[in-house]
Amino acid sequence: MSRGNKKGIGQVTIASQKDFGSITSVVEKSILEITKLFECIKKVPYGL
Repeated sequence: MSRGNKKGIGQVTIASQKDFGSITSVVEKSILEITKLFECIKKVPYGL
C-alpha cells in the first residue's frame, strides 16, 4: 500500500509541475503583451 501511495504522490507532483510550467508561460506571454502596450503608449504623445 505504501508503494502505491508514493507513486500517487509522484504523479501528483509531476502534474503540478506541468501545470506550473503552463502558468509561467502564460504569465510570460501576458508580460510581453503589457510591455508592447507600454512601448506603444510611450510612442504616442500624451496630448492625444
